[in-house]
Amino acid sequence: MGRLRSGLLDRLRQELAFLRGNLFVLIVSWVIWSPFSHAVEVYEQVYVMALGATVFVLGLMSALSSVILGLVRFLGGYVADRYGRKRILVSMTFAYSSALFLYALAPDWRWIFVASLITSVCLLYQPALSAIHMDSIPPEKRGVGFSISSLLPELVALPAPLLAIYLVKRSGLVGGMRLAYTLMALAGLTAGVVRLKLKETWRPREESVKDFLQGYREALRFASGGLRPFMTALVLASLAMGFNAVIQPFVIFYLGISLADWGLIYFLGSVAWLAILVPAGALVDKLGRRASFLLGTALTSISLITLALARTFGLASFWPITGLLLAFWCSSYLVFNSLSALEADLVPRGLRGRLSAFLALISDVASGISAFLCGWLYEAMGPMSPALMCSMVALAGLLIALATLREPEVKHD
Repeated sequence: MGRLRSGLLDRLRQELAFLRGNLFVLIVSWVIWSPFSHAVEVYEQVYVMALGATVFVLGLMSALSSVILGLVRFLGGYVADRYGRKRILVSMTFAYSSALFLYALAPDWRWIFVASLITSVCLLYQPALSAIHMDSIPPEKRGVGFSISSLLPELVALPAPLLAIYLVKRSGLVGGMRLAYTLMALAGLTAGVVRLKLKETWRPREESVKDFLQGYREALRFASGGLRPFMTALVLASLAMGFNAVIQPFVIFYLGISLADWGLIYFLGSVAWLAILVPAGALVDKLGRRASFLLGTALTSISLITLALARTFGLASFWPITGLLLAFWCSSYLVFNSLSALEADLVPRGLRGRLSAFLALISDVASGISAFLCGWLYEAMGPMSPALMCSMVALAGLLIALATLREPEVKHD
């Protein structure tokens, strides 16, 4: 028995021997940062409203942040290739973390508006982070490497909503969130110090912005010819997600769920996300990308319209709302998981980097437009209207995908 256990441990060590160097540094930085970033997300929208923002302002902030994020992500690949991965990643990690103190100290929502724009610009480092992450995992270990990289920080962050509940109960909404943002900023600065240990994986190259833009022409020609049904599905799915920009005031102020119960629902949502992480991927492989997308959009539409009518149907209590939100979140994950797999099937390897940036840009812009509309509709037409609009958009995505979206006959490797 002892020899068997020793043999299994030796084999496990060999299998996980690649968890060193840059990959180990990145995972440690995520493990340090993710619990506090997840805790902040729980009450972020209602905190901004407590500082004087309206729901329309929430939608506008989310819209501008999404569009800026899409643009800087589009340019981030050029910056990472032109100046190297480590330099931009470490410097922007420190800048992003420092900007979080504005959230903690903000006397009113205007400070947070400015801080949200600054942090969105700082996320210029995302392509560099993605590149150094991929560079640090051996090709034959990428499946398990990406899984461990995602799973460990998420497991550590699982109690984050409970931390948020504790801080808000202890110090009130504003005081608790100020403390949560301070902890997130300090954790981010600590993660930045850890990232100083990274080793550069790319030799910077001389490339003009003109050359960079010219490199997208071939990718965009391919997209305009062979990806129109896919891009339509992506845009409609992203539009349907705009409801997330107003979800907290809708659930807490309109449906009457308490702050503590909302935190508990968020916690259950995190558990559900981890539970479906692998099964959803397996479903996409087994059922197919198109069928999984159709199933996901159908569930998204049904859950959103039922949420919109929850008070009418007498469902505005903890467990019915929990079930509807879990259905919405899990179906959303299935939708975007199927789209990610379909993108990999449709796009040749040589075009994936550029097309990934372009597709992320149009997705971010669509999300931003939807967030703006949801904020405006919430105040102009009533709290039910954003959920109804997003439900109708998801239904349109389902119908259009039925007519136009097809599984590729040949899948690119």
